[in-house]
Amino acid sequence: MKAELSEGFMEILPLSDIQKEKGFRNENREWICMLKEQLHYPRVEMLPEGVIGELVLPEEKESAKAASFHDFEEHTGEHRAIPICFFLQKDRIRIVTEEKNCLLLGNRLSGHIVEEGMMPVRFLIRMLDSIIKEDMRLLQNLEAVCYRLEETLQSGEEKENPSVLMTASRKSLRIRSFLYQQLLEVSDTLAENPCDFFTESEVRSIQRFGSKVDRLSSYAQVIREYMVQLREMYQQRLDEQQNHTMQFLTVVTTIFLPLTLITGWYGMNFVYMPELRSPYGYVAIVIICLSIVIGEIIFFKKKKYF
Repeated sequence: MKAELSEGFMEILPLSDIQKEKGFRNENREWICMLKEQLHYPRVEMLPEGVIGELVLPEEKESAKAASFHDFEEHTGEHRAIPICFFLQKDRIRIVTEEKNCLLLGNRLSGHIVEEGMMPVRFLIRMLDSIIKEDMRLLQNLEAVCYRLEETLQSGEEKENPSVLMTASRKSLRIRSFLYQQLLEVSDTLAENPCDFFTESEVRSIQRFGSKVDRLSSYAQVIREYMVQLREMYQQRLDEQQNHTMQFLTVVTTIFLPLTLITGWYGMNFVYMPELRSPYGYVAIVIICLSIVIGEIIFFKKKKYF
């Protein structure tokens, strides 16, 4: 199965065709090794005859659509992530992926990336750009969610557990940060141009892509630090609530401690305890207990313990 687009400068081949090809060339062995691995991430290697590498075209999703943790959810579009391996030469680019992804990949590339008369190197840069196309909007939405969360924590009106949102946001940022580091490595490797494979114009385009990734990486780092501050703020609120609860329990225990002492004292039932036989003993003890409780409540109120 082969798909040729835009005047034949690009081929999309299923992995099974590469595996069956007689006389494996070096890049074929690299393709098979890359696609058989369980973890896929952007990487490239410069060869004398071209550039070989792997990319993961992302699924179309909006990971932070609304600036509210009530609306925070991940929306998966009609496309899913597709790992691909490519071999770039001056006049063409060959792309290898699993057979089930060939038709889907062809539709995505023809609809969003491929243009008439496009050169293979420009096509590769366009593919790299497509990986981070929505990232600035995603990071801005994550930052808006953080602002909303900060306002909620300050007002104390949270109705749901904010830690759920924090965990989801931190996970998303961690994944993007790892991706940016890999793309920066890809950009640096291509920009070095050890075999003079790229023209000066193409190197500048690669460097611009690297600068864009670097800005996204810095922005993501700022948001991650912001999330750490929010987590500390939330933990502080939990500590304050816990301290308030402990203070309330301490006050209650202190109020009833003298009453417990009196109860234990007169529960000994010694024969010569004069209050036991007094007709006013019970009333006196009740008045003493109420006086102690009222006095303690007035004292704690003045000290603002509750």
